[in-house]
Amino acid sequence: MKQLTDNLEYINEQLITLSIDTEHLAMALQAVKTDDLQSKGVIQAVIIALFSNVSMTTDMSEQLDSLLSKRLIGGDCHE
Repeated sequence: MKQLTDNLEYINEQLITLSIDTEHLAMALQAVKTDDLQSKGVIQAVIIALFSNVSMTTDMSEQLDSLLSKRLIGGDCHE
């Protein structure tokens, strides 16, 4: 069980890293300036998609955190 918990904690850390990196990419795109309306639309659509992914990975991480906390508190994890 310890190995499973360790693997889940690693996955959770990767989700957090992915969320942070994705948020940084979205913020970087917000700095892009263009006069072309079509390009503005594409950039805005990508920003929205990136922030949606940030929200999803953050939610997944929080759910995994909750499961891990219950598992550790419940005594299911034997070291």
